[in-house]
Amino acid sequence: MIKDYFEEKEAADYCCCSVSTLRKRSEGIARDLWGKKVYRRSDLQNLIEREVKPWQPRRLNVEATHTSSRGEREILLPNLELPFGCAASPSETSRQRARRECARLKSLSSQAEYASTLA
Repeated sequence: MIKDYFEEKEAADYCCCSVSTLRKRSEGIARDLWGKKVYRRSDLQNLIEREVKPWQPRRLNVEATHTSSRGEREILLPNLELPFGCAASPSETSRQRARRECARLKSLSSQAEYASTLA
């Protein structure tokens, strides 16, 4: 059986949204049926058609790029905080700093492994 009228929770489920979102977006389309707040299916369909936009997937891992003064494209990483004792030169890119820090940490771990074999 296909229902033509929905209670508020059912209407929110039909529209794939929360009840609070439905309340904000659907002003004026709710009806009173014997003391209950109901929504008509056709009104909900019109609301969805009015609000729907073309799908555009989110790109979470977007890399920012920069063209250096020499014309080379560089990938910019977030500004990394370097540990005490690590100096970064002003011309060093974020990626170069990250690579150098990674190499330093690998070196420290291999030194610790070597020291543990001597003990």
